[in-house]
Parts: sequence; structure tokens; C-alpha cells
Amino acid sequence: MFSPSRLTDTPAPLPTAPQPRRAAVILPSATPLPPTAAPTPTREPAAFINRQRARVVRVWDGQSILIDNGLTVRYLGLQAPGAGVLNRAAQPFGREAAQRNAELVEGKEVDLEQDVTDVDANGQLPRYVYVDGLFVNEDIVLAGLANAAPRPPDVRHQDQLNDAEREARDNRRGIWMNAPTLTLTPRAAPRPPAAPAVRPTAGLTTSTPGPSPTRAPSAVGTPAAGASPPVAGTVVPVASLVVTGTPGAGATPPPRTTVPTTAPAVPAASSPAPAATVAPAVVPTSGAPAPTRALPPIPRFGEGSPPTPAARPDGSANGGP
Repeated sequence: MFSPSRLTDTPAPLPTAPQPRRAAVILPSATPLPPTAAPTPTREPAAFINRQRARVVRVWDGQSILIDNGLTVRYLGLQAPGAGVLNRAAQPFGREAAQRNAELVEGKEVDLEQDVTDVDANGQLPRYVYVDGLFVNEDIVLAGLANAAPRPPDVRHQDQLNDAEREARDNRRGIWMNAPTLTLTPRAAPRPPAAPAVRPTAGLTTSTPGPSPTRAPSAVGTPAAGASPPVAGTVVPVASLVVTGTPGAGATPPPRTTVPTTAPAVPAASSPAPAATVAPAVVPTSGAPAPTRALPPIPRFGEGSPPTPAARPDGSANGGP
């Protein structure tokens, strides 16, 4: 049964958990910062153009090296003797060139300068190599351990390498030890042809001479139609004669060309008549055969012959003994 005294009784306190013990937190001490390194000097902007820095791992021969990224660098502008590697047979001064190259760059950091070509057909990097400011390509050529060999279009420093080869050859270094001496024989410059002398022509006018006229041969033949035959002892004018002859098939007949001549004096009737002069036949200008030469006319009986002496009764001629 419910008791009213229970409402006035103080309830017993609830059990509480023990309070934890608070300890002081120990903070770590501050760590000093490392000293700042001095900044390295930076190169000029032009030094970064077509340049890269690499470490040389191995030297193959006098013209090629292996760098740390696994690529082979081929020296530009020179050709060194083979040292028996990279499918190249060993040649005289090949080991010396490889040894000189190893002394310069093996295990060192070098600067590689690109010209035009980045990677060649063999997968190599054609470059100019510098170590500590020394131009390695020029040093090997200058020592006579390689000859200058341009590889167009990479010819930026080719003049410098050609001068180095010339100096090595003149001093007979390395591969140029037994090279023949090159001598240039001076040659005299050819003289220009002298101009023809021109004579002064005061008050005279010059003109271009034309072709000289060709003299045609005289024609002698039969008289023209309607003309009387010539008489023995007389001169027949050339203009009244006609050239006779049959030209060849397909040939053009020669032109009737006459040359006026001066007629000689007629001799006296008492003197015997001179024989008729035969003129040379006309030679045609084309390929036709020469015309037939006309014979002089035969004099009639009794014309031009001396008179016959009268016979004596005794049968002897007049004027005889």
C-alpha cells in the first residue's frame, strides 16, 4: 500500500564515476631550420637555345659517346678512325682517338649543342660537345685524330673545324703524319684578246660592203630563129646566140646570161680569115648536165678561100719557074 512518508524521504544519491587525473601536456621543442644554400648563378637566356646538359657514361670511339639517358651522341663536323665498335672496323689511330675522347669527357657533365638535325637516321644525336668551356670537336680535329667532314645541313661551326684540320695537316699530327705536302703551282692569268685597231676616217662615211658580183661565162650557140647564118671571118655578137642543150629531168634550165664583149677589128680582105674562136660552154648552176657545145658553122664553097692560080698551056701553074 502507498505510504505518504515515502514522498518526503530524500532519495539516495546516484553513484558517480571517479574523475580522471589530469596530467600536463609536454609540447615538443622547436626544430631549427637548415641553413639556406647560396643561389647558383644562372646562365644567359641565349645559352639555353638548342642546348642540354648530360653526363657521359661511356666513350665508344673518337666521334661518339653514351650519355646517361641511354642515347648515343655523334660528334658533328668530323670523321674519326674506327675503334672496332658500333660495326666499325679498327683503323690506324682509331684507339688513340678513342683514348683522347675518354680523357676529355668520360664521367663528366658536358653541354650538347644542337645545330639543325635533332635525331639522325641511325637514332643518334648529332651534337657539338663542350666540357668546361672546351670545344671537344675542335680539340680532336686539332690533335690530328680526325678529319673535318661536313654533314649538311649541320654546318654551323664547319669553318672553325676546317681551320683546325688545316693546322693539323701542316704540322703533320696524327693521321696527317705521312700525308703528302700540297703545293699550289701559280698560274698566269690569261691575257684578254687585243681589240683590232680602228683607223680614223676623217670626212669619210663607211658603209657595209655588199656581195661581190659574179661574172657569168659567155654563151656561144646557134643563131636565133630568123637570123642569117654567120659568115666566116666575121665576129658573131653574143646577144644574138641561143644556148642549146637539154637539161636533166626535173632540173631548172640555166638562165640565158650574156656578157657583152668588145668585137675585134675585122682584118683586110687580102689576108686569110682567122679561125672562129670557140667560147667556153655555159655551166648550169643547178645539178642539170652541161649543155652541148655548138660547133662553128661550115663556110660555103668558095667563101673565104684564096683564089686558085690559072694554069699555063704547058700544064704548069702561073708564077712557077
